[in-house]
Amino acid sequence: MDTLSALWDALNNRTQHIDEPMNPLSITLAGLPALLYAERAIYFPTLGTLMLTDTHFGKTAVLRNRSNSQPDGDIAQDIQRLDRLIAAANPEQLILLGDLVHGGNGYDRQVLSQVSQWADSHLDLPMKLVRGNHDWAAGDPPEGWGIECVNAPHVFSPFVLSHFPKPDPRGYVLAGHLHPAGLLLKENRQRFKLPCFWFGDRVGVLPAFGGFVSHMVVHPARQDQTYVVDGDDVIQI
Repeated sequence: MDTLSALWDALNNRTQHIDEPMNPLSITLAGLPALLYAERAIYFPTLGTLMLTDTHFGKTAVLRNRSNSQPDGDIAQDIQRLDRLIAAANPEQLILLGDLVHGGNGYDRQVLSQVSQWADSHLDLPMKLVRGNHDWAAGDPPEGWGIECVNAPHVFSPFVLSHFPKPDPRGYVLAGHLHPAGLLLKENRQRFKLPCFWFGDRVGVLPAFGGFVSHMVVHPARQDQTYVVDGDDVIQI
């Protein structure tokens, strides 16, 4: 096989993977049907709402400012996953539960260019950001991105939306911040740390959406519901 043919096959295989149908896991949360996507997002069909958290766009730019040893990195893959989610769920709105951009230096040229292009292609999709700690440091996104910014906690019945996972008497809290991970024991007896959805009695925490973030192993109570993301699958543990 010549080089051109090999390149074409590689591109074709990548396109097939991008276009593969998603197989979200159906659950019920706060009395509403919900779909958990392996792309680390949750969709509520009856609300027409897709939610995710902790994209941390521009994190590599912030780290490069502190250390020249950090890789360049980019957000192309995260944006590609987000486009796949939007195409699959076809939501009426997108809600981000905080930490859209990693820090003040996160709004570098690459982030401004790539996210601006992405936002321009989704001007018909209402988007809302519930400010997190990194958003307060970075400042609100450019107006041209079309993202409405609100402070937490933000009531969105039957939920209360926040960045920090703290109970609220007004409804079931959905949050981020922790970048939760669970441990999955596989057949070879090895334990794998995997991003997870963690739903307690009063608070649910979504996995970090960003591809360049660390994850913290959480320790759910016995009655909690935990779902790890293992490749293209969402698995209850």
